[in-house]
Amino acid sequence: MIEVALAARPGDARADAFRRLAAGEISVHPVSPDGAGAMGGESAGRIAVVGQGISPEPLLESGAAPEFVQFLECQPVFCRLPAGDGAAVMATPSPALAPIAAEFALGLAASVTRAGRMPRPVTREGVVALAGDDQALSALKGVTAGIIGMGRAGEALSQLLSSAGCELLYQDRRTARQTFTTNSAARRNTLDRLLVNSEFVFVTVPWGPTSDPAIGEREVRLLDHSATVVSVSDPRVIHVASLREAVAAGEVMSAAIDAPAHSLPASCGEAGGQGRFVVTPGFATDFPPAHEEAAGFAVENVLRFASGEPVQGVLEILDYPRTGDPAFWSSQMSPRQS
Repeated sequence: MIEVALAARPGDARADAFRRLAAGEISVHPVSPDGAGAMGGESAGRIAVVGQGISPEPLLESGAAPEFVQFLECQPVFCRLPAGDGAAVMATPSPALAPIAAEFALGLAASVTRAGRMPRPVTREGVVALAGDDQALSALKGVTAGIIGMGRAGEALSQLLSSAGCELLYQDRRTARQTFTTNSAARRNTLDRLLVNSEFVFVTVPWGPTSDPAIGEREVRLLDHSATVVSVSDPRVIHVASLREAVAAGEVMSAAIDAPAHSLPASCGEAGGQGRFVVTPGFATDFPPAHEEAAGFAVENVLRFASGEPVQGVLEILDYPRTGDPAFWSSQMSPRQS
């Protein structure tokens, strides 16, 4: 039987679902996180599964680091990113959760249009209902929507926005997959041009060295006064305080941010927000069916790794090059596009 270490807080619904779905094929051994929410440095064997809001850094930096780490959330908690040739393979359930997050992002966008209306109190069901509301979505037809981060969630969102009749721009540090560039009418832009030209700006980029933040104080000033920012990313990729001030001053039309409650900075304010600045605490993927999807994906990925098959949802951490031409953001830029 496959041995797996699981680090999770009590009451973690995804960890509970993982234990249940893994029964009979995977032997799960609890590894308690410390008071700061980090995995302990004890041995986890070859495979570790990390629950929501848990930092794996102590374990990854120990001499007993696992070969494979499967996260149960799409935005893992890191203060420092692991590196080196011997670093563990890490994966998130993003392939399973990206379509769910994209649908929620569309609902957030619809909620702040003139034709839409944010439900009060703010609920996940109310926001998602707007993603299928033709009247609310009609306000998106013909508008220019920019997507920052063309990963799995970005691609899923681009399909929904295209169906809603939006003109699409996107920005990504890496070259988008060829199937996307062939089948999509989205035009690649620099970040600055996307921010200046988009009526809706969707943020689906993961946190990392090149997105800390992706939208800082300077980038907020580039936004048009009629722009709306919608984010389903780690809140660290946006200078939230600057964005909130810009919305309050009327320099930006509105903003809607969704992120796990444990990662929301104080500058986000209370969940629900007021007026044109809306905050939802992880509603995009924090509900029972999403927990089941994430846990089932994690179980399948653990089985893949144990059998020597390629895992899915590999976490690719993009960093600035240490030497050479900075235009080559990643070794995976093939074919290169500018």
